[in-house]
Amino acid sequence: MEKIKEQNNATLTQNELKKGKKNVIKELFSLSFLKDFKWYEWTIIGCMTLAQLLLTIFTETKVGTAIFNYTLSLVGFLYVVFASRCSFWIFILGFYQPIAYGIVCLNAHIYGEMIVNFAYFAPMQIVGIILWLQNYKKQHLTPNATNSVVTIKKLKAKQYYIFVPIIIVSYIALYFILSAINGQRLPYLDALISIMCIVGTMLLTLRYTENWYAYLIVNSVSSIQWLLLTIEGDTTAPYMFILYLTYTLYSVIGLVKWNKYSKINNQSTTDLKDEKSIN
Repeated sequence: MEKIKEQNNATLTQNELKKGKKNVIKELFSLSFLKDFKWYEWTIIGCMTLAQLLLTIFTETKVGTAIFNYTLSLVGFLYVVFASRCSFWIFILGFYQPIAYGIVCLNAHIYGEMIVNFAYFAPMQIVGIILWLQNYKKQHLTPNATNSVVTIKKLKAKQYYIFVPIIIVSYIALYFILSAINGQRLPYLDALISIMCIVGTMLLTLRYTENWYAYLIVNSVSSIQWLLLTIEGDTTAPYMFILYLTYTLYSVIGLVKWNKYSKINNQSTTDLKDEKSIN
């Protein structure tokens, strides 16, 4: 009888794990978070989409260029929207966006961002898939799992003492490297954006809330960069200016959301510790 019970329990455990894995896949690609969007989020999304569409209609004469610019803008914006909700979709969109944006940077002679997108941002999507998938499984397939999103963390004070000097030194070094390249435009902005993009992507992949501070810098400085290039007459620059201006607004929303998730994670961890101490 005991052996039969053990076999039945083992079968139930395997069935629960299989069911749990199926639920994880559904959760990974779920778009249920769209129901929780606030009116101002839909307003930002609507205005950005309409502005890019009107820009495409009134400025682009080539169909291929129009489709490329519009899809780049749309995919790039959806990336930030999904990232604000810790959605696994960011790593699916993340394969197209850096390659397409890298091409734009190449044509605009912004070589720092081009290299970052081709050589760093695109490959990091694979790392992100692995790390986030592991955390999703841990959140759903372990006893007492309570969170529906990945575990969100915050940097400790001592980690800032490491990050800030490295960022400053890296920025200065990259600025001088880019300044020495013939045809490079706006090296002082390109260097800052490139370094902070590397930092932001790393922190996002490792699920640190502070990635949004890095991306606030990236997006606000990129807005200035593409505005200057728009004034200089770059035909793709207006798309990028509108996109990064919208990114900047949505980065604030992402920061607020991730801070909220971080508090939920900390509360869940505290509750589990209290439960274990009671037992």
